[in-house]
Amino acid sequence: GGEVTMSTLPQKSVKRLVNQNLSFEVKRVSAPFIPLASDCLEEFIHLLASEAQRVSEQENKSVMSPEHLKSALKNLGYERYIEEIDACASRQLEAQKKKPKMPRKRLEDSGQSIEELRRKQAALFAQARAKME
Repeated sequence: GGEVTMSTLPQKSVKRLVNQNLSFEVKRVSAPFIPLASDCLEEFIHLLASEAQRVSEQENKSVMSPEHLKSALKNLGYERYIEEIDACASRQLEAQKKKPKMPRKRLEDSGQSIEELRRKQAALFAQARAKME
């Protein structure tokens, strides 16, 4: 409470992650620890994202991928985490496969012409503008 932090990461999430990794000998952390850890985590994320972006730009890619993140980790000297990143990605992929898929609503399936859909969209935009005024 009352600690000023520059981080935008949720303090409760950071605290939960830290508490999950406490050992038997270390039972709790001091009040300033969580905001400082949060600031460090945010800075590390910025560092990783910047390096991954640099790698993707070198490859002339407009979308950063997990491969760019792994290259960034390697370039920054954190290659020991790549195996864990691969395992995490595999778990996420498996969880995604089990997740029920939302049915895709295609324009063709709507039974309406493009012109009709555009008219409806224009009417909705007009309604929204009227509400804003």
